[in-house]
Amino acid sequence: MDANWNEDTLKIKAFKNYMKKAPKSVPQKKGYLLKREDIEKLLNQKEGMLDGIRIYFGAEMVEDFMIPTLVVVGCEKDENGIYNDFDVPEKNLKTLAVRSVVASAKSSAELHPCPTICGKSNILNS
Repeated sequence: MDANWNEDTLKIKAFKNYMKKAPKSVPQKKGYLLKREDIEKLLNQKEGMLDGIRIYFGAEMVEDFMIPTLVVVGCEKDENGIYNDFDVPEKNLKTLAVRSVVASAKSSAELHPCPTICGKSNILNS
């Protein structure tokens, strides 16, 4: 996977400039860390038979300002080579029957925000 650092830093700078307009109550996140344990937890669902990870973009509104968020789920490849989200309800959540806590364990990964978990300073996080 080749990195285009110039293009990547421009995209990150554009996001940082957008976030500067956020209300003071909004935490200034630069990115998220997805730990190996979280990746393994996602892929080890279905007895370790998952084939990939999908990252969805989301948003929450804070004081009429859109704050981007991410949702990360495991995927399984079907016989046609299509990657399908694993253990994500297909219907509207309002119509789902309530399941036990164990059966309904969330299948998305925990994301660790930067700041506070940023690592050493580099062209992407500084």
